Amino acid sequence: MMFAVSNAVFDTSIAVWGTKRQYDYARPVTAIHYLFSGETVAAWAGPGLGTQPMQGEDWRPYQAATVVTPPFPEYPSGHSGFSSSAAETLRRLTGSDVFGGGVTFTSGQSFVESTLVPAADLSISWATFSDAADEAGASRRYGGIHFPDGDLDGRLMGRLVADIAWDKSRYYFGERGKHRGNYSGHSETGSADSVSQQAKRVSMLQLIQILNALRLARHD
Repeated sequence: MMFAVSNAVFDTSIAVWGTKRQYDYARPVTAIHYLFSGETVAAWAGPGLGTQPMQGEDWRPYQAATVVTPPFPEYPSGHSGFSSSAAETLRRLTGSDVFGGGVTFTSGQSFVESTLVPAADLSISWATFSDAADEAGASRRYGGIHFPDGDLDGRLMGRLVADIAWDKSRYYFGERGKHRGNYSGHSETGSADSVSQQAKRVSMLQLIQILNALRLARHD
């Protein structure tokens, strides 16, 4: 299991970082400071302060003061790609997307707003591997370090790379040709299903072309 999952994630990291260099896209903190400089925006004001009006150049992500926005390109999201790649590999390994995992956070456990968040013990769970991966990707948006496109397209990239890596893993397992089924499609965009069915063997250039097509379709 670890062989298949780790190699799928490693391959996804290569694809993600190659694409990051291709697009060289700004992070939210850079874009908001530039585009909304001198304008009033409603945003998180800091631990315990909630949402308040502020100048665009003072906007900050929902992160601990000791955590800075990663100093490399935004698009696509690495966390989204890694999580979806691992989820897809686990689905193929087990023959099912069923997960059933969960975790409980005690009150005040937050690293961002310690002693304040959550206000009471909070339990979250995921019925499927895909659910867990999607929430991991969405967390990058909640934290203010990725845009929706970076998250959603990162998820798709992870699935596409995992499909290729899974074939390679099966070769080393001596199971070449024994598919456990194709990805059934799990994406907010609703487009992953058709793309994943058509893109079973993709190069780095083809991955970028797929992402370009998705971005254009989403913003038409």
